Formats: sequence, C-alpha cells, structure tokens
Amino acid sequence: MGGFLLVLSPWAVRSLRFDEGLRLGVGFDLDFALRVRQAGKKVVAADMRVIRHRELDVLEDPDVWVEGHIALAEKWDGRLPGAPPRPTDWKERARLAEAERDAARAWSYSHYSRREAQLVPLERDLEALTTTLGWRVTAPLRWLNARRRGDVTPPVRGGSPRVRSRTG
Repeated sequence: MGGFLLVLSPWAVRSLRFDEGLRLGVGFDLDFALRVRQAGKKVVAADMRVIRHRELDVLEDPDVWVEGHIALAEKWDGRLPGAPPRPTDWKERARLAEAERDAARAWSYSHYSRREAQLVPLERDLEALTTTLGWRVTAPLRWLNARRRGDVTPPVRGGSPRVRSRTG
C-alpha cells in the first residue's frame, strides 16, 4: 500500500519526475525512491498512523500487477542499491525467485497462524463475559444508553447492541 502518501523535498520536485514508462503506475513509488538513492540522496520512511479507506482486495488486478512488476524488474535489473548479487543464469534466478516466494508464503502462514492462536483465548474470554446472567440482565440498559448516543440498532439475541457506524 505504499505510495499513497509521498512527501517530497524541494530538490526531488525540481529534479525528478515519475517514470511514465512504467506500465499502469505499478511500482512508481519504488522506482522514484530508487532514483533518489541513485542520485546520492536519502529516502526516509516515516511510521505514521494513516487510514486509507479502500476495498480489502490487496491485489485488485493480478495481470496488471504482474505487468508492472516485470517492467520495474527489467528497468532495475541487477542495479538495485544494496541488493545482494543475483544469479545471471535465468534458471538459477527462477529457482531463487520460487524459493523466496515460498519462504514469504511460509512466513505469512506462520504469522497468520500465530495471530489466529492469539485470538482464540480472547474470543473464549469474550464469550464467558457476554453469557453471564449479569450481562443479560444489563442488556436493556446498555441498549438504551447506546440508543441515547444514537449509535446502535436493536440488540441481537445475546443482548448486545450492534454498533452502527456513524457514516452508515
């Protein structure tokens, strides 16, 4: 999701332009940052809490992404600053790419599994709290308070009000 907020120095604005030769704008932010570094300047990424409202699809059109990735890879082939040397034989490069892809998938699955495992006890605790007699008895009061604030629809079967977003 990079590239949706770029802050450029006056030098970058005066000296560089986005490469319109890259297909469909895929990788324009990486290409721009690589050209800044190639010119001997520094690229800084700030850890910011920014909310971007968009669909949940990470990859909207895989074919477009693949074309853009290929164009960016061809442009910077063997010239990525700080990157380890890559094999020159196409078969070795393809095997390396497959191995890196599989490693990334394994890491992603492991990360997802850890998050899911952390969620189970939290769901168990929530269910234990919301099935008590006290929770059920106070459901009308919670619903009335939420309705007074204007942020709920009628409670669901368990007695919990469903929070409605203020935009919808």
